[in-house]
Amino acid sequence: MTDQQAASWEMNLVENVLAKLRRRTIFKSYVAPPRYLGIDPVIDMVKRTPSVELYDRQIDLRYLLRKPAIVIVARATSTLAWCLLSGTPMVYIDIPSQTSLNDEARSAFEKSVFFFDSGTSYVERLVEFLARPNDAILEAWEGKAAAREELIRSFFAGPPGSAGRRAANVVEDMLQ
Repeated sequence: MTDQQAASWEMNLVENVLAKLRRRTIFKSYVAPPRYLGIDPVIDMVKRTPSVELYDRQIDLRYLLRKPAIVIVARATSTLAWCLLSGTPMVYIDIPSQTSLNDEARSAFEKSVFFFDSGTSYVERLVEFLARPNDAILEAWEGKAAAREELIRSFFAGPPGSAGRRAANVVEDMLQ
């Protein structure tokens, strides 16, 4: 996916999802080197959208914000792990053309978080979901707790035991 295609996708999210919500929304673009000689079109759109606040500080968002009611993550990046492990209800938007999940992870995420596939007509369903009361979202999130524990165990925490000992064994095996 080109930078222009990625920007178009994000602008669509801002215009057709975030701008339509009645709840306070903060938008944080994924930290990346400047991609444009001029103004970033996504940042420009966010600044012009009254109901969406731009978070543009260089400090990681997790250190500065109180716990949000819900987090929306798109793309499988390191931010995904922090958001998942925070315990905050999370919407994950899978973008098949950008850092998509493999089939096994996708199946686990579908059961564990609020999963939306951007390859389908997800915008109306996402707006409808995000318009639900916080209590209803939290109740549905709690209903996914067991599947989420398995997701974390399988994809983020690794097998139980000493990580240092396991790593040393792997290195030792590689050296033989």
